[in-house]
Amino acid sequence: MFNLDFKNYGHLEKKHKEWCVSHSALPTPNPHLGNEFIDWLYSIQDDIYTLKPRDMLEALSNLIRTIQEGNVLNPILFNALFESNFLFWELQKKQNVFCFVFSWPEGPGFQRIKSLLVKRASRRANSDLEDALRAEGLLDELTNVLSGTEGNSLFQKAKKYLQHDGNIKIPVESVLGNNNFYDFVQFCSNHFNYKKFSSQREGWGPYPLIDELRNTVCPYCNRSYTHSVFEDDIFGGRPELDHFLSKSFFPFFALSVYNLIPVCHSCNHAKLDKHVVKIADGQAEYTHLHPNVAEDNVLNTRMFETEQEGDLLTFLMQNDFSLRGKIRITGNCKARTKVKNSLELYKLAFNGVDERLIGYYTDHYKDIERTLNLVKQYPQSAIESIADLVKEDSKTLQRVFVENLVSESPWEEPLGKLKSDLLESIVSSLDFEAEES
Repeated sequence: MFNLDFKNYGHLEKKHKEWCVSHSALPTPNPHLGNEFIDWLYSIQDDIYTLKPRDMLEALSNLIRTIQEGNVLNPILFNALFESNFLFWELQKKQNVFCFVFSWPEGPGFQRIKSLLVKRASRRANSDLEDALRAEGLLDELTNVLSGTEGNSLFQKAKKYLQHDGNIKIPVESVLGNNNFYDFVQFCSNHFNYKKFSSQREGWGPYPLIDELRNTVCPYCNRSYTHSVFEDDIFGGRPELDHFLSKSFFPFFALSVYNLIPVCHSCNHAKLDKHVVKIADGQAEYTHLHPNVAEDNVLNTRMFETEQEGDLLTFLMQNDFSLRGKIRITGNCKARTKVKNSLELYKLAFNGVDERLIGYYTDHYKDIERTLNLVKQYPQSAIESIADLVKEDSKTLQRVFVENLVSESPWEEPLGKLKSDLLESIVSSLDFEAEES
């Protein structure tokens, strides 16, 4: 939601790169010449530790092109999936197989295949699946892809990798025909040792990295503090460092400094290894707000509103009125895919049945009520008396009271964005009333 703010980018990059090169430098010369993926890594070499978020996307795009331009086996199936449905890769632990992952294409042929896989295994189900694959020209290639998979029929084998309630997963070796990609991922996982960095207590490590940031509140949720404390070796406590691009899928970015985001436990747990990047027209794109991308800052985006425009003023005027269940996500916010994706990913605020807000922000109406109660301490009669004394309109004075509650830096206090959005809407309403009168 909010951008991270480094005190000194140059100092940060220099210190981090120095530590990484001295503790995790790529061996020279390249010990795996001929592996096109490790060759890609060596084309970046030590710069990988300080790549900016957009440079990381460009590097990913180049890696994807390396895959696409290789000697691909079963090209009809691969190209049908790769063009607009590629979701990167993962290890299938049960089968101990590394797979490329694809979303299901929207075309009627693939959707029919998907619907057939809901059924139980039977001769009829297997026959129907073969007919559907044959109609798409994919029967022979999928048979090749699944040739080493356990199962008595193509249908049983397909259900292990073509998940009707998930994604399509294709073993990497059935696409590339060798172990180069697997060796590349293993090389990166062994080489970019995040545990060594995260356990640092002296010199450069997580504590000085976090200290280089001005942020004290989780940039994902804007709810929890992310302070760190460290006193000699007696006590240490710090926020968790999330890998925005998961180190499970992208181990080569495990030590990249702009990929390490200090966050609260709730957000880190909610995100886990979920993908926050996609491929569109051959280019990698972030699908969620990135704290190190300036354009992703939501500071000037109105995110929250109430069910009815006058709900906040009604609360100020009526002691028996509650804001429970009345906070909503703005239409503008819903229309911005990255904002919507982020709110949902961190379980913050998204619409349930009848547009009702669900998520962590559901119960934060209490915080708004407590804030507005500070204004309620001044009864209308007192406001009018003060207005007469300073020769000011009572509505204008009330507006000033509310305006003073609006934070100038909502990213520095828990729920600062929620409070600012709603308090600013009160100020706007009071301005409108003043203009009409």
